[in-house]
Amino acid sequence: CSSDLTFLLHKYGWHGINIDAMPGVIDLFKKARPDDINLEIGITDQLGSMDFYVSKNNTLFNSFDSSFQQSLLSQDVTKITVNTKPLSMVFDESLPRQGEIDLLLIDVEGFELVVLQSNDWERYRPRIILIEDFTCFVDEIFDNPCVNFLKKKGYRVLHKIPNGIIFSENSNKFSKFNRLVP
Repeated sequence: CSSDLTFLLHKYGWHGINIDAMPGVIDLFKKARPDDINLEIGITDQLGSMDFYVSKNNTLFNSFDSSFQQSLLSQDVTKITVNTKPLSMVFDESLPRQGEIDLLLIDVEGFELVVLQSNDWERYRPRIILIEDFTCFVDEIFDNPCVNFLKKKGYRVLHKIPNGIIFSENSNKFSKFNRLVP
């Protein structure tokens, strides 16, 4: 789970930008991680607002993707409207000048490609990217549109983990990732 990983990194002294579109959830981040940047927004390709589908039974499956919601949880879904902005705008507003991004973790229930497309890849190039992916076999990951998108942006698949895919820049030497601690 992405929140488990970011919590572990937080325990080792890492700081970051936490984003969650679900109203009220970011308040927990503000209490637990007051030194981080915590934003209650959705990430899409434009500044504005968008429908967000919320499951009453399992909030792990909240999504901007209505087809994702319907395929998993066709019952008890509520539609709400949340504010949105592109990932590049979040980086513009939140990163220090010439700020580097060590890890970008995307866990957005079927909306990963939209998030990736909303970044300015010329200006913001995370060293490592982890996206959620529930395929069971390694050869299936190449059907994921995020894999082809990131390959075109100069990334390669580094590892397939149980619920995700880890990417690195093709030129990455992993100098900062010899250990998880900073």
